[in-house]
Amino acid sequence: MEPERFVVGSPFGEKVEAKSLRLKGLLEAAEALLTEAGCEVVRAKGTTDILLTYPIGTTRQELFARSMESRFRVLLPDGLELREIASRDRGCVGLFILAETVPQRAAGEEAAQ
Repeated sequence: MEPERFVVGSPFGEKVEAKSLRLKGLLEAAEALLTEAGCEVVRAKGTTDILLTYPIGTTRQELFARSMESRFRVLLPDGLELREIASRDRGCVGLFILAETVPQRAAGEEAAQ
């Protein structure tokens, strides 16, 4: 069994309100899921930068001890769960959507295509 600090949802970090995140790129399918979950996606003109604003009620919790890259659990009000990987010097370097938290309707549509 893994130590408690490595278990998802462990009380390692304090839950705080998540507001927004700056990204360098975002897949269209991910953008559609995030928009459906209430997120606002704004693309900066002339760059690939994207500002992702989470809906009110979204929480963020650090999962692993701080190092050069920190990992966070982000939980949106509709139940969609994300993982952020943030570098101290480069900001967000990864954003992942947990497949098991994607609403069934969207998952069924993806499988049909």
